[in-house]
Amino acid sequence: YGYKYPDPYTGRRDLVVPKDLLTEFFAMHRIELADWEDYMPEQPKLIANEFIVMRLENEKDYPADYDPRNDPYFSNIGRYDAEEQAIVGLEHVRNFPVYPKNNGQAIYAEALMLPNIAAVVCTGPAGSGKTYMSTIYGYKSCVDERFIGVTVVPCESHSTIGALPGDLDEKMDPDVQPLKNALRNYLISEDKTFRK
Repeated sequence: YGYKYPDPYTGRRDLVVPKDLLTEFFAMHRIELADWEDYMPEQPKLIANEFIVMRLENEKDYPADYDPRNDPYFSNIGRYDAEEQAIVGLEHVRNFPVYPKNNGQAIYAEALMLPNIAAVVCTGPAGSGKTYMSTIYGYKSCVDERFIGVTVVPCESHSTIGALPGDLDEKMDPDVQPLKNALRNYLISEDKTFRK
């Protein structure tokens, strides 16, 4: 926060790129930093774990077997890996417990599943999957014993804990209810024995 070069940092760039650059990315699932800088010299310096959504200006330039509107693997999205000094393809999104429906959800899923990202901050309109995806990932991670616990923090609480009657659980319930709803909806859809 307070990052202003050239715009507030979002962790994502949506760019029109040259055909040769995207062709290289499709073939190798990576773009070396030197190649990126040669092709895109006007772009600001890449930041570790920044996601790049690449597209071509002319849809006719895409390979014949690729449809940018219907790509189940989000092949046009890369992440800048600072250790490898390269933009690499998404590698974890295919194993996410629920299938992402758009580029934003694919980036969110990849960020949640990357072991070298300790915290993910996500913003977006209501119903875009922020709480649902993080809750399901946290649940599956604990069930699969990848983590002892996962913390999902809803950041837009408009009440203070002291203002509500009852014990701590009753006071926290309004803020925790969206997480409970997400988990219940997931369990109902995935586990036919779960009905409550």
